[in-house]
Amino acid sequence: MDRSVVWGAGGGFQNAAGAVVRTVDGGRSWQDVTPPGGGAEEIRDVEAFDRHHALVLVLRNDITGEPSRIYRTADGGATWQPVFRADPVNFFDCMAFFDRHRGLAVGDAVDGKFPVLATVNGGRTWHPTPANGMPGTVSGEGALATGTCLVTKGRHDAWFGTTGIRGPTSRNPQVFHTRDGGTTWTVTDTPIPGATASITSLSFRDRRHGLATGGNFNPSQNLDLGVAARTPDGGASWALGAAPAGFRNSVAWIPGHKDTAIAVGPNGSDISTDGGRAWTPFDNTLLMGINCSSHGDCWAVGKDGLAARLVLRRA
Repeated sequence: MDRSVVWGAGGGFQNAAGAVVRTVDGGRSWQDVTPPGGGAEEIRDVEAFDRHHALVLVLRNDITGEPSRIYRTADGGATWQPVFRADPVNFFDCMAFFDRHRGLAVGDAVDGKFPVLATVNGGRTWHPTPANGMPGTVSGEGALATGTCLVTKGRHDAWFGTTGIRGPTSRNPQVFHTRDGGTTWTVTDTPIPGATASITSLSFRDRRHGLATGGNFNPSQNLDLGVAARTPDGGASWALGAAPAGFRNSVAWIPGHKDTAIAVGPNGSDISTDGGRAWTPFDNTLLMGINCSSHGDCWAVGKDGLAARLVLRRA
């Protein structure tokens, strides 16, 4: 939120327990504010407005049968209220907000359409957006639940990325874009290669300049393919940049540094200082999510409860 208040969420990666944490003193101390029962869940997204108000997205649990859910707190995580419980067929992946009141959540495709929820009251209630405003897709296509698979910029623009599709309808990952707050969407193919690759994270510096990262990560097959693409026109077209040093699960522009972005993943972090054309590795810590405040402070989270703050030094 600012230099003092940071919220973090995680769970599910390498069988880690779910957790939500908060600091109000710039990371010197942290509180465990996980919703009751959340330790057994995969919590992949937290959207916060200040030190008191936040929402978390809990993934569908295919073992227990619990559906995707959204919880809201107005007291810094001391208590949580369930504000949305999905139909069991839906698997919701991530949320993003335009402001304190208006936000969206997106799920994997069902019956050839991506389901999108909208809220206009800070997440207290959610309703489906018009299905006829969403282009058709292949049932079973989805997004990766990373917390930044759906992002917003300004009052009306939002984007989400998809997984690749294999089989008779094989195609590369796509990016969906709305210019009217989620009522209607357009879709663009990306040059991110391979039906098994996915877009894990998006970040937009402004309404035109954006980055998409992801690739294919499968430790059991010794597969670690990292990819990155950039757009200069709000997602209407995408071009590949040089590949990061590995699969990257999250990407963020750094405010105040025009062409600088950071991408993090299982085998380390990369920095780009030319808008995503080239990436240079600079750290080998396992980090799975990164975000930056408007002040330019960037925090990342990783395995075993790790929190990391980015320090930029001028040459």
